[in-house]
Amino acid sequence: MQSRPNRSERVTDILSFVQNHLEQIGANVGQFTDELNQLGRLVAAADTPENAVHRGGARMEIRLERLLDDYDEVRRANPGIAESEGSRLLENVYRDTLLQIQGWLDDLIECLNDPMGALEKRGLVLEEGKRVPIPLDLDFESPPSMKDLERWAVEREDTLIEEEKAKLIEASGRNSRRGTGWLGLLAAFGLGWWLGDDGDCDF
Repeated sequence: MQSRPNRSERVTDILSFVQNHLEQIGANVGQFTDELNQLGRLVAAADTPENAVHRGGARMEIRLERLLDDYDEVRRANPGIAESEGSRLLENVYRDTLLQIQGWLDDLIECLNDPMGALEKRGLVLEEGKRVPIPLDLDFESPPSMKDLERWAVEREDTLIEEEKAKLIEASGRNSRRGTGWLGLLAAFGLGWWLGDDGDCDF
C-alpha cells in the first residue's frame, strides 16, 4: 500500500472512472467478506482438514489482491489537473477501506502470536477446562472520504452540465435538459455502499 506504482495512465472520463471503481470496490469487498466468513466457519469446525483451511485462506487472499490491484489502478490514473481531485478522493476511499482490513489482520496476527495477551486485552478470563473464544470481528464502516467524493461528484457533474448547456445555447439556442446521470449510484453506495445486508465479518 505504501509503494506507489511507477507509471501513470491517462483517464479521459473521470466520472465514469469513479463510477466503475465504486462498483468494483463494492463487489470486491462483498466477496472478501463472504470468503472471510467462510474461512471463519472452516476454522471453527473441529473436523475441517488443514488443506481446506489453506484453500479458504488463499481464496480470501485473491479477493484482497483484487482490491490492491484496483487501488494501484486508481493511483496510476492521470486525469489531468482539472479532474485530479476526483482521482485523489477515490484513492482515499480505497485506502480507508484497505486500512480497515489491515487493522483486522494486525489484530489477527497479534492474537495468534500472543493468545493470552489477546484475552487480557479483551477483558476475558481463561478458566481451567473451558474454551474461551476470542472475538475477531471485522466491522466495515463507510470511509469518511466517501462523503467528500460524493460532494465532489455533485459539484463536478453540475459544472459539466453547465458547460454543456452553454455549448448547446451557443450552437442552437436551445437549453439542454438535465438527466439523472450516475449520482443515484453514488447516493446508494454512500449509505452502506459496499456492505449489502450485512457488513460484519466474524472470524
